[in-house]
Amino acid sequence: ALFRCFNREVRTARKLLSIIRGDLTSMLAVCKHEEKLTNATRALFDTLHRGMVPEEWGKFYSYSKDELSLKNWVSDLNRRLEQLVSLTSGGAAALAGLRGSSSGSVWLGGLFYPGAFVAATRQVQAQSLGVSLEELHLEVIIGGSHLGVAENGYRITGLVLEGGAAFDSGALQPSTLMRQLLPDSQFRWIKVEETDRKSTRLNSSH
Repeated sequence: ALFRCFNREVRTARKLLSIIRGDLTSMLAVCKHEEKLTNATRALFDTLHRGMVPEEWGKFYSYSKDELSLKNWVSDLNRRLEQLVSLTSGGAAALAGLRGSSSGSVWLGGLFYPGAFVAATRQVQAQSLGVSLEELHLEVIIGGSHLGVAENGYRITGLVLEGGAAFDSGALQPSTLMRQLLPDSQFRWIKVEETDRKSTRLNSSH
């Protein structure tokens, strides 16, 4: 499941890089008078001159247009690609080794499809325990000494808490902070007993 997830990440990165390289090659050819200026390349020149991200480049993942200028977007993309290379260079065995690792980590927000990664970790745990996906509950451990302890845990970095609360002394506290970078955290899937599932369904129905 993890291999399929990251295979999709790699394919998406290659597609994005192909578009960027193609656009820059066309712009360079225009500058060298090897190609004629078209409406598409004219729009690219204008967008880049204004320090904005071309629409075709920015459609591959969500980002704040107010916070990320072209320079920052390129830096952000570089970080994403560096993580992708680091995570996939070791093949399927290295990806499987992320489970229960205290050294290997995943910048969740740096993935093109973060939801697919979370779903893949759930599938891995379900297969390991021989249970259905519905029998697993996601537990998130923020910071603390638990990182790397759980055999079925995944170390996650770069999580951000937003909304007038802060994480302090192991708990959420009211705060004037609107945005807080959380310490390295851990995602792990735990089996929920039938009685707990019934209780969850009853609580959610109220």
